[in-house]
Amino acid sequence: MVSRVTRKLKQVKNEAINADIVVEGFEEEREKFFKKFVTKLQFMQEASDELSDHLVSQKWDSFEFDEVCEKLNKKIKELFDEVKSIIESKSLKKSDLDMFRVKHETLIILKKHLKVRHTKQNLLIHLFF
Repeated sequence: MVSRVTRKLKQVKNEAINADIVVEGFEEEREKFFKKFVTKLQFMQEASDELSDHLVSQKWDSFEFDEVCEKLNKKIKELFDEVKSIIESKSLKKSDLDMFRVKHETLIILKKHLKVRHTKQNLLIHLFF
């Protein structure tokens, strides 16, 4: 039982870390993606907490939720910086505007599904669960 849960946690962690958070397409597609993404993160956090609580002798480093949040923070900051550089650009092409739209809409949906706080130093996420 525990090995099945740990395999699933490893899978969810890898999916979360490797996910491309810039989702092109219609708003409904992005909404669906992020709802599923947040559900996976919730599962990972809750399952990791349960395992840590009940199996104190085990070390659950491979499921460190902080690592996933750190990688997600980095992706969000990079996305924010990309949007900012497009805004600050002196000359824009249609492709720049299209990319801005997709990335900006992604940031809006991220803000909706994840609590995002921007500081001068970094971008922090706090999941809603």
